[in-house]
Amino acid sequence: MNRRMRKQRYIWLSLFAAAAAAAILCIALLSTGQGSMSTRRLLQNVKNLTRERTTTTEFWYNNAEGAVFAPVGGGFLIGSRDSIRCLDSSGNETVLAAVELSSPAADFSEDLALIYDLGGKYLCVADKQGIIWSGEAEGNIFSASINGSGWIAVCSEAEGYKGAVTVYNESGRAVYRWSSGSGYVTGACVSENCRELAVLTLGADGSRIGFFRLNEETENARYILPGQVILSISYAGKDSVTAVTENAVLTVADDGTENARADLPSPYPTHFTFDGEGFTALSYRNNSVSLQGGLITVDEQGRILSQLSTDREILSLAAAGRYVVVRYADSITVYNSSLKVIYETEGMVDAISIMAHTDGSFIAAGEYSAEIYGK
Repeated sequence: MNRRMRKQRYIWLSLFAAAAAAAILCIALLSTGQGSMSTRRLLQNVKNLTRERTTTTEFWYNNAEGAVFAPVGGGFLIGSRDSIRCLDSSGNETVLAAVELSSPAADFSEDLALIYDLGGKYLCVADKQGIIWSGEAEGNIFSASINGSGWIAVCSEAEGYKGAVTVYNESGRAVYRWSSGSGYVTGACVSENCRELAVLTLGADGSRIGFFRLNEETENARYILPGQVILSISYAGKDSVTAVTENAVLTVADDGTENARADLPSPYPTHFTFDGEGFTALSYRNNSVSLQGGLITVDEQGRILSQLSTDREILSLAAAGRYVVVRYADSITVYNSSLKVIYETEGMVDAISIMAHTDGSFIAAGEYSAEIYGK
């Protein structure tokens, strides 16, 4: 299934207080505004990873600062305050929609992208052919995710509750809703078989993951992590979720049992992604002020696949298939899941977002242009 989050989405979650009340406040402050962007001109280009030949091609657009990007069908989707545009790997425009978003946000699976308005109600699901459906959530959205079948879980405000989760099927019909009265909703995801829902909440006793069957109204099972904050969750197969905390990567079964725990080398995670095929990739700092740190990959059984230390600053990372793409301050490096170097760009790449594809290619999107590095 799609293992994200956003999904980049995304995931600047390094500031949490020890007290539960302070942690809740920090989560509420994570939402930030996004800038506007409209496409100005388009130039096709593919940069080859082979050493024998390198060609340079760029997609140009006006001031994409604050825009969100999502890989879709070999190309990518761009969402801004006033437009949604999908470009294929040849530079052809396949989606163009006028929108009014206060703060665009995105999540994605391998072939689908979800664009939504953070703090607003707008929702849109698209693929490389165009917009599949769009609509409005019942309350202001603060988180949303999409699975590989196009089902989405939308976390929104609900009067009289500490958040609500609404599940929409692939055609945009609301098929399930749950409201929380005891813990603040911070995230949710639908299983790949579209039969179960996992909801992440935060209360005075710590983080909780509630498991629901979409044909039943009540919670089926619950996992509680006392006194700690779970940053994000994603389904790992049909009957368990992967959870990232400040200290570990957990595998939790849908009966509420913690099946595995991989302790992190440092309690300062900086970026993570669930999008690898069967693994989670995470970066960390050695301490709160150091730029030095490392990378770690963990499989769905909670086993550490590999760990890599680095003295270079990691700005972001992405994953797809068996590959991890890491944006350093001075270059972009492609690793396999064992963190062996596959390719590294020569010199600094101007990018504000990177998107990985399952074949090891990736897209580096900058403020005014994007480059596709293809195999």
